[in-house]
Formats: sequence, structure tokens, C-alpha cells
Amino acid sequence: MRLLFVVFLFVATSLNSQTYTSGVWQYSVSGGEATITGYFGSATSVTIPSSVDGIPVKRIGGGNNVSGLGNVTNIVIPEGVANIGGGAFENRSSLISVNIPSTMSLIGGAAFAFTGLQSMDLSHTTANVGESIFYGCSSLTSVKLPYNMEVARGWMFYGCSSLTELVIPSGVYSVAQGAFANCGSLTKIYFLGNQPLSVPMTGSFQNSPVTLYVLPTSTGWGSSFAGRPVAAVSATEILTTPNKFQLFSASQMDSDRIVGRSDVTSNPSAYGLYIVTGK
Repeated sequence: MRLLFVVFLFVATSLNSQTYTSGVWQYSVSGGEATITGYFGSATSVTIPSSVDGIPVKRIGGGNNVSGLGNVTNIVIPEGVANIGGGAFENRSSLISVNIPSTMSLIGGAAFAFTGLQSMDLSHTTANVGESIFYGCSSLTSVKLPYNMEVARGWMFYGCSSLTELVIPSGVYSVAQGAFANCGSLTKIYFLGNQPLSVPMTGSFQNSPVTLYVLPTSTGWGSSFAGRPVAAVSATEILTTPNKFQLFSASQMDSDRIVGRSDVTSNPSAYGLYIVTGK
């Protein structure tokens, strides 16, 4: 009986790890859902299929690098895909653009590490992002983070030497080791919430000449944080740069806190802002 069980387990495992092809895509299947694991095409701009052979695509990368993407520069991920595995696009230096759907809920560690990414917009997602997601992305200049983000994870932006400023969502309560380290051009980080509750680990901002800017309505902030200076910034000043400040909590959208711009509360999207309820 034990031998029979072992044989059954081996067969089941082999079936679960089997890969298939559909057109230019390689995929695996588990639980009736497909994971894209490889690409055989020659196009440099590609769209991930929403389904393969009638099976919905829910994941990209099964915990390994997606093969065949060495020359791909632009990737569009369709609505419905919810997971990017750890290291899925790592070391793809030609990759400069990835369009992320609103259905994305998990992006594994180092998913985009050492790529040629120039920008990334995650602000319309609820994605939980792993460590080192943008590690070594030296061409990255613009990132909009998930509105519900709670932790700036370890080495998240390590070595992003072209990044000059970031906006940190109001719910972030922890800044991990090396999160913003070795970012030589990073001079401004805007925290939209209160001071993170957890004490930053060593090197969170190491070798990054950054000043942390906070709203006057925020609490807990002193004159410095993790060895970096802290300064106040007004909501009015934030509204003059809408592309950089895409996120406010509902309470911060009150017109009496946004001097001379009361219309923003009735039409926030016109200024690149998002109302986040319950924050």
C-alpha cells in the first residue's frame, strides 16, 4: 500500500509540473488555472493571453524566470491575471514597460529586478509586493505604488539610481532594511500617512540623499527618521504636481485642507488623485 501511494504521489506531481504550448506561449496548469512559463515568439511588444486552450491565465512565472523574453521590451498583462511569481522577469534588461491590470493581487520578490523598466503604475491595484521587486532597476524614474500598501519591503528600491522621488501611501506602517538604499538620485520621499510604527532596520535609506516630506496633519513624525531629515509639505504644494501625488485618503480630500482647490473633492481623477475610503 505504501509503494502504491508513493507511485500515485509521483504521478500526480509529474502531471502538475507538465508544461504545454499554445501558439507562442508555454504554460502549466494547476487547479484549472494556467501559469505562463515561456515565450517562443519574436515580437518585442507582447500581450500575455487571458486564456490558453480555454484555460484562464491567472499567473505569470511559476516561481522561476519566464523563458524566451530576452528581447522583449514591452509587455501588457490583461485583466484577470492576479499573480506574478518571484523572479518572473528578473534580469530582462531589454524590458522597459509592463502594463499591470487592476486584478493583480500578488507580485513576488525580485519580479522586476535588474530589468530596464522606466516606470511602473501599481496605484490601481491591491497588489501585495515582495522584497527586492525593483532591485537594481537603474533606469526606473517613476513608480506609483498600490494604494493599500502597508510595508516598504526589504531592498524594494535598492540601487534604483535614476529614481528622484517617491510617494508612500498612507497605510504604510513599516520600512524594512535597505528599502530605499543606494538610490543616489533619490532626494524626496513623500509619506502621506503617520510615521511608521516599526523602527526602521539598519540601512533603510543608506547612501540615498533623501529628505522625507510629510503632511502637517500626519502624526508621530519628528525632525528625523532613520537618520534622514523630515520636513512638512502642504497639501496645496502637493496639488501642484498631480502626476507625483496620485493618492489621498478620503479625510485628506476635505476642501478645507486643500486651499483654493475645493473642486478637487468633486472631481479628483482630473488631478490624478484617488479617493481611498476607510483609510
